[in-house]
Amino acid sequence: INEPDSGKEKQTDLFNECVTCVRGKLIRPQMLTAKLDDQTLSHFLSIIIENNNYGVLNLIADPECMSVEELKKLKPGDIIYAECILSADAMFDEKQIDLSLSEEHDLRVIKSAFITGDFDRLWGILTEKCMYLSKYANIYECGKEEIIHYLKKKKEKIKDIPELGYNAYLATLVATPKGKENQKGRRCVVLSQGDTENYIAVVVIKLDDNNKVDEITLYNDSGYQFQLEEQCKNWSFEKTFADFLNQNNNHAGVTKALISRMDEDVLLEFGQSKYQGITNVLRYLDDTHNAISSDQGFIAKPVITRDTEGNYQNAVALFSKLEDYVSWLFRIHISLNSQKIIHIEAERPNEYALFYDTCTKSDYDDEGNIIEKIVENT
Repeated sequence: INEPDSGKEKQTDLFNECVTCVRGKLIRPQMLTAKLDDQTLSHFLSIIIENNNYGVLNLIADPECMSVEELKKLKPGDIIYAECILSADAMFDEKQIDLSLSEEHDLRVIKSAFITGDFDRLWGILTEKCMYLSKYANIYECGKEEIIHYLKKKKEKIKDIPELGYNAYLATLVATPKGKENQKGRRCVVLSQGDTENYIAVVVIKLDDNNKVDEITLYNDSGYQFQLEEQCKNWSFEKTFADFLNQNNNHAGVTKALISRMDEDVLLEFGQSKYQGITNVLRYLDDTHNAISSDQGFIAKPVITRDTEGNYQNAVALFSKLEDYVSWLFRIHISLNSQKIIHIEAERPNEYALFYDTCTKSDYDDEGNIIEKIVENT
């Protein structure tokens, strides 16, 4: 941001004090073009929503945020959630609209700051004397400017090392170490580094009377267990499917998790054979598991396949115990509207190159919720 007259660069982006989270009902999505004297300058995405706090809002974004195909699938009435900067002098200087800070809002801004590395976004939610404590890195900072300076400096050190980059997720603490029982049930941000599932810390915040963040504490203790409020992988359906096939130690829990992610009329196809409905699909998968296990057993893993034409697809592969060959592949198809599994294609692998990570099996509670743990002393 430049000063209007002097051109002198400011030390901070003041619009970052206006970062907020909005949820609203979709009125109209559209792709628009900015023109000057019939010359096309740029394209931009316009998402018009109705929000309880602000009324009708026009959310403007880079067109790369959503493809034309994805845009066509949006329908009026869909619920849109956005982390955005509400800008324009008329809104903030004249109307003085309250940004309605809350714990959820502050956690989402912290999550966004760690993912993007844009820690200036914290300006609007931290108190002037906010404290930052990292229990596992033994770091203590006090003051808004000092905290943001520290985090930006840390980002600079790791920006060229992908395996040290952060991922962040909203979560709820379901178990805590001894002496921290009062934190159970608290919402938090969970950080992972490098590998998506390498959870290194939980971020717990304390707010002042104005719902600004007065304290940020990072804990790294295996006694912390949490339930993610959002999936951390774009193949999270494949991961739940793989956990089911692996006969997780709480099979009732993982079965409930898989059922909750299936459409009632889910269809599984293998060659000419078809199995429709949750009950029939689960029975087929259990029979498949029992048949293969009676031979030599297998390990199910989410994978990415590449065919001879260079096309990539997600799948779940059944490896032999020694992982020297793959006996089955399952393709999972999701409904964009319901976000449930509607179609499963089973096939024998044929001339595919396979890529897979070392994701660990998850633990499930009796309700089908995934319980994750912090990796201590990472």
